[in-house]
Amino acid sequence: MKLTIDPQDLADAVAWSIQNYDAKDTQSYVALTVERDNGKASLTHVNQVSHMKSPLQISELEFDEDETEDSYSIPLDGPSLKSLAGVVKRMNIDELVLSKKLTKKNDPLKVKGSRQNFTVPVLMVETKRSPGLTVLGETNDFEFFGALQRLAKLCTLASADSGAATGSVAVKFGEKKLTLMGTDSYSLGEIVLDYEASENLDEFTEKAANGSIVLIPRAAALTVKPSKISTDTLEFVYDPKGKKFGYSFDDGRIALFSLDQSTPTIYESLKSSVIDASDASVDIPLQDFTRAIEAIASLSPDEVDVNVRIDGTKKRQKFTVSDSKKTNVIELDVSGMDFSGEVDLSFFRDVISKSLIPVASESIRIFFSSEGPQMVVLRKLKDTEAKIDKSVFSLAIIAT
Repeated sequence: MKLTIDPQDLADAVAWSIQNYDAKDTQSYVALTVERDNGKASLTHVNQVSHMKSPLQISELEFDEDETEDSYSIPLDGPSLKSLAGVVKRMNIDELVLSKKLTKKNDPLKVKGSRQNFTVPVLMVETKRSPGLTVLGETNDFEFFGALQRLAKLCTLASADSGAATGSVAVKFGEKKLTLMGTDSYSLGEIVLDYEASENLDEFTEKAANGSIVLIPRAAALTVKPSKISTDTLEFVYDPKGKKFGYSFDDGRIALFSLDQSTPTIYESLKSSVIDASDASVDIPLQDFTRAIEAIASLSPDEVDVNVRIDGTKKRQKFTVSDSKKTNVIELDVSGMDFSGEVDLSFFRDVISKSLIPVASESIRIFFSSEGPQMVVLRKLKDTEAKIDKSVFSLAIIAT
């Protein structure tokens, strides 16, 4: 077998497929798959918790006379392949020829450039067949992964010992809306997106452990980056046999991950009660607030809290950020305030900083109770008008 490929394309395929390679996983391998019937090739990384496939854009594919099977899957050593991809990417090579005698399983994969010769070791493991995938629906690639990664940053590294799903982003499939939620029990973010469900969704939700909710572990949620093209779409897919959930892309890439089997967090009543109790609000620039928190943290490194004072008692309404002793105080511009009193709010820096992540906008509106709030709600303000974007919700607990 001999195939010809562009070095950059090989490097891109390797980077995609082995980005979550775990050398400690004894079941991990990267398979080079070549198909005689359609002349296609791909790289697939398989381990215990994920399945990452990237197509290869090959210019030529040849087989020897005794290589008669419809397709071949060659298990390769992941670290060696990664090192090779890095080398060829840095060298001035026009094209690469990958070759192997497929009837001799122990032979390495040979990689030849114009004046270069390399080899990649072949592993003695049985490769798995490509999973049969069920399509659940589709949505905008850029919007989904942008929201997923922002919410993943709110989650803890793993779900709690109690079984609470604080280590995963919850994705709820509704009739026409996707609701994504991430929390660490102290801050919580929710983002609602449009999507188009497939006819297979009802059957999936009936059989799935958590019904219409899938829990995507934090590491998996951070693996796939948003597309650079805002109009790209992705399909949600499920592998019934391997019990993995993931995505299929227009260019042939596939990403599948094992789901968190914890109990989803029920938060809707909390969200409603906090919104109902909030009778005051203030509008401020998001970036200025973030920078003020970072500045106070730098100036008061021994403190874990950050204090906010909201003063609506005077004609010049004020919003200030400070340390606990108010030795360092930063005042922010206020573009709107529905509050005529004065209140001091104290937050753990990590909690308030995380709660700002989902609200990606120029300005935010902070809702709170004028009668001693325990939590605050942060909402995204639309860029062109002082109206909240109801598709984004974030909550932060006030330190006591």
